[in-house]
Amino acid sequence: MPFEFRHTGGSASFSDFIAPDKTHSESIDEMLDFLSVFDARVIRFDVDAHIDRAILLPSNTTVYIDNCTIWQNDDVFDNVFRSANVRDLPSDDYAEMIAAHDKTPWTGYYEKLPSEIPELENIRILGLGKARIVGPQTNAVINNPVKGEDSLVGDAYGYRTQQIHIAKTAHVEVGDLDFTRTRCWCVSFELSSDIHVHGLRIESHTTQGDGVDIRMGCRDVEICDIDAFTSDDSIACTCAPHFDLWRRDPASPKMFCCESTRNTRGKMKMEEAHIANVHISDIVTDARAEVAHGVILLAALGGQVHHVSIDNVRELGRGMERESVVKVFTGYGDGYRAGDLHHIRVNNITSEKARAAFQCNTHVADVRVNKIIQHAAGHSALRPKLRIAALDAKYIEDIAFSNVEGGVVNNYGR
Repeated sequence: MPFEFRHTGGSASFSDFIAPDKTHSESIDEMLDFLSVFDARVIRFDVDAHIDRAILLPSNTTVYIDNCTIWQNDDVFDNVFRSANVRDLPSDDYAEMIAAHDKTPWTGYYEKLPSEIPELENIRILGLGKARIVGPQTNAVINNPVKGEDSLVGDAYGYRTQQIHIAKTAHVEVGDLDFTRTRCWCVSFELSSDIHVHGLRIESHTTQGDGVDIRMGCRDVEICDIDAFTSDDSIACTCAPHFDLWRRDPASPKMFCCESTRNTRGKMKMEEAHIANVHISDIVTDARAEVAHGVILLAALGGQVHHVSIDNVRELGRGMERESVVKVFTGYGDGYRAGDLHHIRVNNITSEKARAAFQCNTHVADVRVNKIIQHAAGHSALRPKLRIAALDAKYIEDIAFSNVEGGVVNNYGR
């Protein structure tokens, strides 16, 4: 069950702070400042809000979006909600970089970011009734030194492209919200614990348009009742820990880092980076791209993902053919050790259009799968050499499986 924290503080409604001489973002800042005297606070969006910067949430804050929509204004380059411990450069500095037409403004950018991010606790973002979060209709454009003119969407432009970004926070709940016009990963957590995500409806068309991302150092996670029609992975648990300072590769189009805590990890131990104790259930997922999986568990660079249960994940068949519904794998860096993905249970996975309902590309430990159903058959339309099956495993001997309907293959290397 989602956590409960005792509310003994103040509360306010957004409509009470709207004024003709203020932007909606200024009114939101005023509302949060009004309640800052309390140890805990509840803010209620009871009318539509049109924002031009992130809403920064301190500890012990509950947000209700009550039968209304939070809209990001056109050309906004920021989150909708962000944990208030992540305070990067002012938006004006970003605006200067976005407006620039040479490489100079990017030089030394990450040296200016904080090397420490304090821990927070008790943040809830909940919808009531028809509650929506909608991204910009048009996105800001910059001159990328590698790609040329480019929209500020996708993971090349860092964590500000995520609609909700939470870092180093214990006891977090995000639930009962509809997301459209996302700009990268929709909801992302890193180095956080006791995370509850439920009742989200996510539709993405953008590059790297993940649904819910669980990044390194997250523990005790529950994700349930998600309906995601995404252009990348609907649910992603990715542990590829970096402990060095992030620096831009001049040959790469990636301008910013998607993990806000990247420059704070110098004293972390590897075991603190692992993702552990995750329960994922009741996921409806379809793909707008071949690489858009339903659920992925990814370990690399010495990181581990372990003690994970995945239950009742199914395609509706709305999208296109994709690689797999559930994928347990390594990639995006070396350093994987056999068994870094371990103690995983996968049950009741149904594929309508994917080439595999369940897929694994590496050596794993104590992985069991049950009731894996493939409704598609024959060979792939996109990759005719590949045969469609329920289970696709490179090292089938590592996996204990039962009740598999649709066959077993090893498509790797073809």
